Amino acid sequence: MYQNSDNWFKASIEYENEEYQRLGSVVTNHGFSDWATTDIGPLSIDWASRIERITQQAGTCVRIDWV
Repeated sequence: MYQNSDNWFKASIEYENEEYQRLGSVVTNHGFSDWATTDIGPLSIDWASRIERITQQAGTCVRIDWV
């Protein structure tokens, strides 16, 4: 999800092997990035996610729903 070159969010699922995959994210806020990953078990079911940008009076936030 891109707001501008200094503020953006990226999520990923990376296939490593048949035993595990890697769930990852990168958040950049005012030009500073934080990167996180975690190993997850094999995905044996179909799934989807919805990422939504919500702009409120206090600022902008991101909501992620697993559907």
